[in-house]
Amino acid sequence: MPSLRERRDDIPLLAHHFLDRYRERFGKDIQGFTTEVMDTLLTYDWPGNVRELEHVIERAVILEYGKKIGISSLPAELRSRPREIMSSKSVMRLEDMERQLIQSTLRFFDGKRDSAARALGISTATLWRKLKKYNLD
Repeated sequence: MPSLRERRDDIPLLAHHFLDRYRERFGKDIQGFTTEVMDTLLTYDWPGNVRELEHVIERAVILEYGKKIGISSLPAELRSRPREIMSSKSVMRLEDMERQLIQSTLRFFDGKRDSAARALGISTATLWRKLKKYNLD
């Protein structure tokens, strides 16, 4: 069976399964996870695989007193590590973001390149180079 870090799509399903198991066992009325917690669970590498995830959720259920498991209920090693804000599937390359920004700015200014360049804070020559780079002529 592949490791959990190779099956990240399974993490929410497993986390909710363990939440159901342990909230019943400990008599808690926890309804789910905060977005920050789910993002943390999804970006963690899970060297201990499913068993580690289960222990993290069990501990969080024990420590949590709110309606949703918050970041403070996670172990320190998960809380303190840098996390991606977006999942790797939704991360956009810088060039893609720049291309989209240029396109939307040009649309806003009805194709007027001088106005778009001013709004973007770049020279008209720089805008021309970027248009050529991204095949937006």
